[in-house]
Amino acid sequence: MKKSESSWAIYQSTLEQASKLFAAHQQTIYKSTDRMFAVLMSIQWIAGVIAALWIAPRTWIGTTSQTHLHVWAAIFLGGAISFFPIVLAITKPGANSTRYVIATAQMLMSALLIYLTGGRIETHFHVFGSLAFLAFYRDWRVLVPATIVVAADHFLRGVFWPQSVYGILSVSQWRWLEHAGWVLFEDTFLFIAIKRSVGEMWSMAQRTAELSDNEERYRAVVEQTAEGLVLADVDTKRVLECNVAFADLLGYTLEEALTLTAYDFVVDEREAIDRRSGNLLDRKLPITGERRFRRKDDSIVDVEVNVSVIFYGGKDVFCTIVRDISERKRVKEALRESEMRFRSVTQSANDAIVSADSKGNIVFWNKGAESAFGYTEEEILGKPLTQLMPEEYRAAHKAGMKRFLATGEARAIGKTVELNGLRKDGTIFPFELSLATWRTTQGTFFTGIFRNIAERKQAEEALRKAHDELELRVQERTSELAQVNEVLKADNLERKRAEKALHESQQWLTAIFDSSRDGIIVEENECIV
Repeated sequence: MKKSESSWAIYQSTLEQASKLFAAHQQTIYKSTDRMFAVLMSIQWIAGVIAALWIAPRTWIGTTSQTHLHVWAAIFLGGAISFFPIVLAITKPGANSTRYVIATAQMLMSALLIYLTGGRIETHFHVFGSLAFLAFYRDWRVLVPATIVVAADHFLRGVFWPQSVYGILSVSQWRWLEHAGWVLFEDTFLFIAIKRSVGEMWSMAQRTAELSDNEERYRAVVEQTAEGLVLADVDTKRVLECNVAFADLLGYTLEEALTLTAYDFVVDEREAIDRRSGNLLDRKLPITGERRFRRKDDSIVDVEVNVSVIFYGGKDVFCTIVRDISERKRVKEALRESEMRFRSVTQSANDAIVSADSKGNIVFWNKGAESAFGYTEEEILGKPLTQLMPEEYRAAHKAGMKRFLATGEARAIGKTVELNGLRKDGTIFPFELSLATWRTTQGTFFTGIFRNIAERKQAEEALRKAHDELELRVQERTSELAQVNEVLKADNLERKRAEKALHESQQWLTAIFDSSRDGIIVEENECIV
C-alpha cells in the first residue's frame, strides 16, 4: 500500500512538472512566433509598398496622372494593419490576444496583397502560406479567426467588388465557398499536424520531467549516501563528477575535487594505475578491491572500491564507489590482536579449554585439551562434544542443551562441577568443569574449562588411606594405652594396699615398742640398729 501511494505521489509530481515544462515550451513557441510575425509583417508591409510602386505607381486620366490608390493603400492601410500586431508582438509576446490579433492581421495583409496585385490567382497562395506560418504557433485556435477573415473577405468582396479579389468583374456568388473550402482543406491537415506536434511536445515534456525526476532522485541518493561516488575519464583519469561524500573523504571541497585526477589521490605507481585501468577496459567487468587514498593533508585512508565502466556523456567513463574502511580495518586489526592474545593465553594454559556452538559441535580446541583428551585440533574441530563424554553422560548433555536453548534455564552454567571425560584411547579420567555461555550474531556458543583432577583424586585417595591407617593405628595405640592403664591402675591399687599394710605394721610395731619396758635390738644385714 505504501509503495502504491509512493508511486502515485511520484506520478503526480512528474505529471505536474511535465505540465509546467509543456506550458513553458508552449510559451517559448508563442513568444518566438510572435517575434517572427513582427518581422514578417514589417517585411510584408514594405514588400506591399514596393509591389504597389512596381505594378501601378500612378493612375492616368487622359494626360493627367496621380499616385495610384494601390500605393496609398499599401502605405497607409498596410501600415494600419501591421502596426498594432507588431506593437503587441513586442510589448506582449506570448499573450493569447497577441496571437489572435496577429492571425487576423496576417489574413487582412493577404487580402491587401491580393487587392494590390489585382486579384491574381498566384497571390491567393499567400493565404495558404500565411496559414502555414500561423501553424507555427502549434495552436489550432489561431486558425479559426484567420479562416473566418479569409472567408468573410472573399464573400464580401466577391459580392461587392469581385475584381479586387478574383481579378474579374463578374463571378458566381458561390465562388467564395470554393476558396473557403480550399482554406478548410488546408486547415484540416494543419489541425492534424498541430495535434501531432502538440502530442510530441507533451511526450517530450513527460520524458523531460521523468528524466529530471530521475536525476533529482539520483542526485538525492548520491548526495545523501555516505559512500563516495566518482566518475573519471578513462583516458586522462580526471574526475568528471563526484559527490560530497567523496570530496569529504579526501578533505577537499566539491570544486577542488573536480580538478583532481586519479594520480593525485590513489597511492600507487602511475604505471600500476594505468595497467589496472587497461585491464578493466578490456574485460568490461566490475572489480572490487582495497586501495589506499591520499587526503589533501597527505594522510592516508584505507578504502574499498568498486570500479566499473559505464557510458556517460557520450563516452565510456570509470564509475567508482568508494567506502571508507579505516574504522573497519582498525576494528579488524584490534580483533585480530585480541584473538592472538586470546589464543596465546588459551594455548599456553595447562587446563583444557573447549568451545562449542549451539549444535554442540566443537569450534575451539587448545593445547591443554589436546593433552587432556589426546585429540589434535585438526581431528576434533567440527566433531560433537559427546565424543569427549562417557556413554552415561550423553543423553543428559543433549537434554540440557535443548532445554537451555529453548528456555534459557541453566543448571551447570556458571558453576564448577566434577565429571568424567573420555580420552581418544578410551580411558576415562576425572575433571573439574567450569562452563560459560556467550552470544554473537552467529548464534549461541559455550566454553568450558576442563581441569584434570586425576592426580588430585589420587592424592585425595592416598590421603584418605593414610587417614584411615592413622585412625587404625590410633585406635590400636589407644587400646594398648587402655591396657597399660589398667595394669597401672592394678599396680597402683596393689601399691596402695601394700603401703596401707606397711603403715599398719609400723603402727603395730610402734605400739609394741612403746609398750615394752625391756630393750629391743633390731639387727639388719648383720648390723645392729
